Amino acid sequence: PVRQAFSLVLGPAASVVLTVLVLLFAFGTVICWGYYGEVGARALTGGKTSAMLFYPFLLPAAVLLGAVLAPSFLWSATDLLLGVMVAVNLAAILHCRREILPPF
Repeated sequence: PVRQAFSLVLGPAASVVLTVLVLLFAFGTVICWGYYGEVGARALTGGKTSAMLFYPFLLPAAVLLGAVLAPSFLWSATDLLLGVMVAVNLAAILHCRREILPPF
């Protein structure tokens, strides 16, 4: 459906344009999540250099696994891990609520 809609406007170039757009979005997502993961790992390890030595190897391994594993498994794992992140962030917000909310 999306390719057909683009084809109405762009003609035969629609497939190429969509391919480039998807590749750019995927690349940007990998960069963003990689940085987010690095910042999170630094926060969890206290910025210890020895613990952070493994991160540059974990990110490409995760990208490779994401490219070869079954999509249904990846969506389930992503949902689970994002739910864990929400729970951890909510717990941190509740813990810091006195600093966040102004006194009444």
